[in-house]
Amino acid sequence: MNKKINLKEFTDHQTQASAHGIIKLLIADHKLLRSLMKKVKSNKATQSQKLLSFKELEKTVHSHVKAEENSFFKLIKENPTFHDMVFEGYEEHRVHETIFGGIHRVSDKARRVQQMEIYCEMLDHHLHEEEEDLFPCFIKYSARSTRRKIGQKFLEIRKKTNKTKNERGASRFSLNPTP
Repeated sequence: MNKKINLKEFTDHQTQASAHGIIKLLIADHKLLRSLMKKVKSNKATQSQKLLSFKELEKTVHSHVKAEENSFFKLIKENPTFHDMVFEGYEEHRVHETIFGGIHRVSDKARRVQQMEIYCEMLDHHLHEEEEDLFPCFIKYSARSTRRKIGQKFLEIRKKTNKTKNERGASRFSLNPTP
């Protein structure tokens, strides 16, 4: 009988000893992305506030994608267990880049905000798929030491590519964890 892994429990409990497990870092970024998406979609935010929040969201997505593809995906893509999920992730990342380009070409601010809100829905779907499909599968078939090694590589790239002024999401973790 396959017991479904509860990702929230896993990230809160099992990775406590290793602050840098790849899944914990990815989930930290996903939480940050969702908080930024909430600001973009907020009914209380002005158009200018939504545009600023989207700018930070875009920078965070670019940093997250670069780190995820060059650490996590790069190391597991050839494994038959993960192959299809990883290549779907690569393709979805390319779609995200295309959408960003399209949003930037829209001159009407109200229409741009509408597209940003739709993009947030698409991004949330992508995050949900990773959390429900890829991450539990990876946890099931990987050793904790592997998750830590990939987490370290992810964090190095994420910190190098973080173009925001804030150390939030995975960027808030240090590169040298204390055991």
